[in-house]
Amino acid sequence: MHVQVITYRTAEVSDSDFNEANRDFAEMMKEVPGLLTKVWLKSAEPGVYGGVYLWRDREACEAFLASDLLAAVKADDSVQDLTSQDYSVNEEMTKITQPTLQVI
Repeated sequence: MHVQVITYRTAEVSDSDFNEANRDFAEMMKEVPGLLTKVWLKSAEPGVYGGVYLWRDREACEAFLASDLLAAVKADDSVQDLTSQDYSVNEEMTKITQPTLQVI
């Protein structure tokens, strides 16, 4: 498994407007090969959003980084200061600390 964290800034909008504006993107994301799940994030700081992506492996994450889908997000004028960080997963320790949600 591989983890990616993306954060970005955009205009502050209501939760319902944000959800409506991102519904098509969410539908496209669920079809991306190797994506296990995406957790959508909203900061307490206005206009700061992000996601935690759990990928099958590093190759799936790298394919998404090179995808037209992510390129379209980066080209969107409403998205600013997008950052992406990725991490390998320490599976031995993660197996210990998943009392209710088993991801490995």
